[in-house]
Amino acid sequence: EQLSELSLKLIYVQTTDNTISEETQVISQTDAQNFFDNIIVEFTNWIKLQHQLQKERDHSINELDFPFSSYRKNQHEFAAAVYKTIA
Repeated sequence: EQLSELSLKLIYVQTTDNTISEETQVISQTDAQNFFDNIIVEFTNWIKLQHQLQKERDHSINELDFPFSSYRKNQHEFAAAVYKTIA
């Protein structure tokens, strides 16, 4: 049996603070399919962008001459402060 309309509950999560908002809509089967198709396209593009940015990051990292033979001025103190902050 084909439904002519359906109830769709959208749940949005704000990733910066984990705030959740919900919205319920009654939409046609065609509108639901179009909405889903558009979301999949947007998500696929986002995933491709993330993958490309990670590749560029990794390439950039691999091009760096590390480790340096010695610390530069104030670098050791900075590294120690960062370590203490995240440890």
